[in-house]
Amino acid sequence: MNKIPIFILYQHDDENYIKEFKARFDERFEIRSSSIVKSDANISNINWARMVIVFIGNKTKNSDWVREIEYANSKGYQIIIIYLPGATEADNPPCLEDYSDSFVNWDDEQKIIDAINGIIVSDGSDGEARPSIGGKRDIC
Repeated sequence: MNKIPIFILYQHDDENYIKEFKARFDERFEIRSSSIVKSDANISNINWARMVIVFIGNKTKNSDWVREIEYANSKGYQIIIIYLPGATEADNPPCLEDYSDSFVNWDDEQKIIDAINGIIVSDGSDGEARPSIGGKRDIC
């Protein structure tokens, strides 16, 4: 079985979730990750992936990360947002709705798998369904 190549972007303060995510999903998916930093290194690291997952934590909206998401969007990569514990929609950086295919709560392992497998998931940070974003992808 070929593993789906996934690149994860996260704010440095949320690094502890990377190990847990890999423990939960590494057997099914090929996972690489990079903290959101102010360099072009992340963009070149994304090229091998088929999708990008963005971990949304309490400080994500203050991170300099939009260029990585714009790049993934321009390449047509699937973009999945995973709300970490304690994060809310208020932690979303600008334009997130326009770039992302799915929104999933950290605690819902099956919906994370569904989103990775291409099923549109539109949940709020609380795990409850919200109006579907319909896979809309614009450039802000």
